[in-house]
Amino acid sequence: MEQIAVDKLSKMLTEQKLWDTPFKDIKAVNLQEIAEIFLENIDPGIEYSSPPCIINGELRIPHNAPHKYRWWNGGQSIKETLAELGADQDVIDKYCGGM
Repeated sequence: MEQIAVDKLSKMLTEQKLWDTPFKDIKAVNLQEIAEIFLENIDPGIEYSSPPCIINGELRIPHNAPHKYRWWNGGQSIKETLAELGADQDVIDKYCGGM
């Protein structure tokens, strides 16, 4: 994100006193403003992707994750992805068994 967007977002979060506000407590109007700041800075010529993550012990690979994480489509193995994400051993065991 360009510096101007970071500055604008920082100013908005400071003015609205939202820095320490849990996401669930942010008002819709503020979420709309945050979204608009991001949308102003999206380059339509770039294909954006979301990285994989681990949430509550579950590996999440978004539909628009980079190809390297799509193990089912020639990407790296699940074990490599979990290692890259720094997964705990119990999560690795859950997905990879004794591999």
